[in-house]
Amino acid sequence: MNPMNTRARSIINTPFFGTIFTIMALVTLLPCTSSFAEIGPGTGKAWQKAAPEKLEVLVESAKSEPRENDGKHTFEITAKLKVVRVMSTITGLKAGDVIDVRYTRPNFEKSPQAGSWADDVEKGKSYKAWLMGAKKTGYSPSAASFSFEPIKKEK
Repeated sequence: MNPMNTRARSIINTPFFGTIFTIMALVTLLPCTSSFAEIGPGTGKAWQKAAPEKLEVLVESAKSEPRENDGKHTFEITAKLKVVRVMSTITGLKAGDVIDVRYTRPNFEKSPQAGSWADDVEKGKSYKAWLMGAKKTGYSPSAASFSFEPIKKEK
């Protein structure tokens, strides 16, 4: 047996080496974990571009209800949106249509979760919306946190 292999093996098997190795692995890999939670603007724009429904909408009603399932706390958002302008549609939407939108998002105070989630919409506000779905079954956000962009009113 080679004496170098014996010496190397005895160093590797020490608790000190194991601790140092674990710390180095964590320091190396830890920055990678946050990248899963953050979606860059380029990705968001690509999701918007791929959305089947690109609309300007006015929120006629919106409700956010807390839910709990298997220890995960979420909000179920339901809204009625009036289509003000259609940029593109595959389901035949037109200005004046009222559509149902339903989606969930985490309750970040009780169940923090990584990812990109559509924000709540507010009654009486106008948004650019990137959605998917069908008239009969309803619609949902198709661009995650980039699905609803508030439209600022001109003064």
